[in-house]
Amino acid sequence: MAKPGAAGGKRWRKSKGGGNLGGRGSRCFGFLVFLAGVSVGFGVPRVFMFRTSKTDTIDPHSARSSFTNTKTSSPPPPRSLLPPPGKNFATSGKLISKEGEKNGLERAKTAETSRKFENSEKRNAENPGNFETGKEKKALIFTMDSLSSRVDESKKGGASGEMTIRICLQKGLQRLGFDVTVARSDAEFEGVKDFGQFRLIFLDPWTWAGKGWILKPFLNGHVDKIYLLDFFGSDGHKNLNHLVPLSRHLTAYPVGNSNTFLGYFIEQDDPKNKIKNPSKKPQGVIWGKDPKYYKNKHQMLETIASASKLVSTAPASALPRHPNITSIGHISPQQWNSLLLESRFLVGLGDPLLGPSAVDAIRAGSMFLNPTFRTPKLRQNSQHPFASSIEGGKYTCEFELEGDYKDLLDCVQTALASKLDGVVPEELTMEGYINRIKSIFTKALH
Repeated sequence: MAKPGAAGGKRWRKSKGGGNLGGRGSRCFGFLVFLAGVSVGFGVPRVFMFRTSKTDTIDPHSARSSFTNTKTSSPPPPRSLLPPPGKNFATSGKLISKEGEKNGLERAKTAETSRKFENSEKRNAENPGNFETGKEKKALIFTMDSLSSRVDESKKGGASGEMTIRICLQKGLQRLGFDVTVARSDAEFEGVKDFGQFRLIFLDPWTWAGKGWILKPFLNGHVDKIYLLDFFGSDGHKNLNHLVPLSRHLTAYPVGNSNTFLGYFIEQDDPKNKIKNPSKKPQGVIWGKDPKYYKNKHQMLETIASASKLVSTAPASALPRHPNITSIGHISPQQWNSLLLESRFLVGLGDPLLGPSAVDAIRAGSMFLNPTFRTPKLRQNSQHPFASSIEGGKYTCEFELEGDYKDLLDCVQTALASKLDGVVPEELTMEGYINRIKSIFTKALH
């Protein structure tokens, strides 16, 4: 991941161990569902697109960001794949496509169909289980990673770190009784007719802004509800800071500045248990499958390969030719977790910065070899400072990325000889996460 204006660099808070790491455990993910049907009463084929309680399925080991520099990029242009603002976008966020209008249906009939569909969806909604009950609470989320195109990219191995944070927020709010609407396009977001219905509105460093990096006009009057999902943390934007304070910038990890740590959670069967001495092969895994991460890293990888086998999910063309280095290509989230469970260590290349994969490795009982920087990168002194804080750093070994790699070889030997139980940091358990969002959004919960 890479994003300008990131904040951090202070010492991380010490974490406590815990967490069952069973095969079914995973970071919170989900998927979109597209349902084609026939509208009742009109005899004309209709296509409905709606959200379910499940959310986007993503590839957890690709945690890089494909976002661009906020100083040089502009807000994304409206997508043409969905209806324009104000057409068929119901206030709850359920979208009815324009296919019926193309077939000559009148607008009134389209609206009536929308109401019937929404009422039917409410009647057939799944039991929320242990969700808290009370007055109706609604939240709206629109971020770059919620765009339909981004979701599709993530399923093919694209960026997923920001998506993890957003999906966990959605699930956490639903667990607290919120009806969460996720906008999938500019048109869908701008087509909301009543922002007053939402207690909370979540945007990111891109989606809040209109032309000229000014707050989108229809958000005026609702700034007290706005929070930004700001993965790395930042100093905000001069045109927004007087409206949305830095404390309402929510970060993936506790970066120690004026932003607020939101994080994510790791779903587990029993948070009191650990994986005890998982069976390991004498091998390591290279973190990162984008070829750009491997530029100028061949000497480093050959140094490790002189002492241990290495497995990579990057294309073979990105790797140095060495008998101890193997490319297995893109794999599923389950295969990624299995790979970490059977490997002694995960080695970082310096990027992606602060991705969840380092925590995945620790959760699997694998040591994370954490590269440090001579010059801080996005205010971070290493690829994953939070990982180095878990249980006093026993799950990480740091080496100088620009060094002679003698310390890296020492880390490899340490990792190959290690016997670590898998652990989930207390901050990333479901209980810890729910308590955190209760604290952050206290006013909106009552």
